[in-house]
Amino acid sequence: MDVLTEIMTADGSGRMYKSLIETKKASSQFGWCATLKEPGFTYFGAQVRKRVLLKRAKNTMLKTLDEVISTPVTKEEVERAKRYSPERLRASAAQHRTRRDGDQ
Repeated sequence: MDVLTEIMTADGSGRMYKSLIETKKASSQFGWCATLKEPGFTYFGAQVRKRVLLKRAKNTMLKTLDEVISTPVTKEEVERAKRYSPERLRASAAQHRTRRDGDQ
């Protein structure tokens, strides 16, 4: 989930970045992945610009998220996400291991 969150939100290359920031529908966008013992959830959000209709930005965000099904992530996106934030991914994995080991 961490890698997918990075693929969607990375500054400059993320899918949501391109659909919301580059089109000036939002001034910022983000994603946060809950690192749990079992598969969890990811939270995505954006700060919408004053002059943009909230509905337009929301529809763009939802369309971008839905497109992951019809346009799966590529090997290049996965590799870029892993390179882009290795410290964050390692910290997330360590946190997951700590929680898992603590439950045993």
